[in-house]
Amino acid sequence: MTRSMARQPVGEIGSDFGGHLLGFSTLAVSIGAIVGTRYGGLYGGVAGSLFGGSMVNVYRAVRFAMDGSPEADREAVISGTYALAAAGFGGAVVYKLDRKRRAVPNATAPNSAARYNGRRSCDFRPTGS
Repeated sequence: MTRSMARQPVGEIGSDFGGHLLGFSTLAVSIGAIVGTRYGGLYGGVAGSLFGGSMVNVYRAVRFAMDGSPEADREAVISGTYALAAAGFGGAVVYKLDRKRRAVPNATAPNSAARYNGRRSCDFRPTGS
């Protein structure tokens, strides 16, 4: 157990650990948001931020798990749970974005492109006979 953890209540991070992680988490979430926005617009930015935050929580969980004390193990489980939740939400956003991109237009929808002169069209035209 690190000295800073011994002096603080469970759930709080010492300055020697938190100071390094703050810059890393800001950088990871920012890069995730920028890359996600570039490739997926708004949904991509949200997903990228969630994946960046998930990566930071995985790193935090691994560091706490390697410490070995019961308090650190508890923090590792909590960070791992948040990492899984953020990755799951990010995956759901990416899935929604992918479904939105692959959507096939419904020809029977009121505003579909398969309309001719304001009426629904099956591409049959009168021949005039």
